[in-house]
Amino acid sequence: MEARTFFKEHGRWKLEISPKERARLVGFQKRHRIPYLRERASAIRQVADGKSPHWVALHGLFQQRDPDTVYEWLQRYARLGVSGVFQKPRVRVERVSSSDRWTVYTAIHSKTPEDYGFQAGRWSLKVLKQAFAWLDKAYHSLSGVWYFLQRLRLRVKRGRTQNGQSPDLEFQRKIRRIRAVLGYCRRHQHRAVMVSVDEFSFHRQPLVSKAWWKMGRRYQPPVKRARKSNTRGRIVGAVNCVTGTVTYTMASKMTMVAFCTFLRKIRAQYPTPMKLYLVLDNWPSVHKHPTVLALMEELEILPVWTPTYTPEANPIERLWWQLSEDVLAHHRYSDAWATLKARIVSWLDRFGTPSEMVLRLVGLLRGKAIPITGV
Repeated sequence: MEARTFFKEHGRWKLEISPKERARLVGFQKRHRIPYLRERASAIRQVADGKSPHWVALHGLFQQRDPDTVYEWLQRYARLGVSGVFQKPRVRVERVSSSDRWTVYTAIHSKTPEDYGFQAGRWSLKVLKQAFAWLDKAYHSLSGVWYFLQRLRLRVKRGRTQNGQSPDLEFQRKIRRIRAVLGYCRRHQHRAVMVSVDEFSFHRQPLVSKAWWKMGRRYQPPVKRARKSNTRGRIVGAVNCVTGTVTYTMASKMTMVAFCTFLRKIRAQYPTPMKLYLVLDNWPSVHKHPTVLALMEELEILPVWTPTYTPEANPIERLWWQLSEDVLAHHRYSDAWATLKARIVSWLDRFGTPSEMVLRLVGLLRGKAIPITGV
């Protein structure tokens, strides 16, 4: 046992400890994860170095303490060692049984207030208190119910829609097909390729987004807009879902004829012996036009349709989002339409070869192929 002596000499309290005990206190003071233990170890070490407990309580710590508090630390340390410095665990008296706690937990996760006779679509503290009488007896205030839910690790959180609000009856099947095709193309890269295709619109006027600026509600980042019509440009692009190669065509308007030209460009990039799968949304006037469908059959292109109203099922959508953030948000070229288009072309041309960065942007580098909620 290490020597620890807390005694009074000539009217002054002193603490003598062994070198091993001093090294242990220094380790607690510098590296322990609990803040109050670091503070107490510092106070004990300072007293062992010759300072009075009274001075340490008033001047030697980050926050002033009552001298009696420091004396109590020293007495417990002298009697029990380092273990005496730890706080005693608080004994919590549970007012609700474990079965009742589980009842509330399952009610919040799998039931609604309507199941208990209340006309409410979601749970609130007041409804919970009224739905469970024993909860009202155990906690008389709403704040008590709030702390009870905190101990159950329940928080107020924003909801998230399931299945992307898609009304498509074949939602599950289409998502599974996209994932299956992607897995097949990853395993047989020399025989098949999967390409995500979509159109994107950009405008002359800059997008308004967040930016660093001076603090204060009166100050906001300025966004310069030209005194001209908001000219629109169109891009049809394709991302190879295995290599990350980007192919695109820019036009002022995207028509069925322009899309057919783009399909021939994609087929030329991946010659006919190779299976070509195209992930497309359900644009009826272009993607599902009879002429386009006939051309895809002629070019031996296999369409893979995404569920309706589910843009997140098409990986290239994330590339368009990054383009908007990097080039179109707060740009200074509203008076120079040609310069703006040149900057977009320059941004896309960086990904004309296999790119790991593109796969990371569209979410295909790691994890599930198409991360859709509820599937």
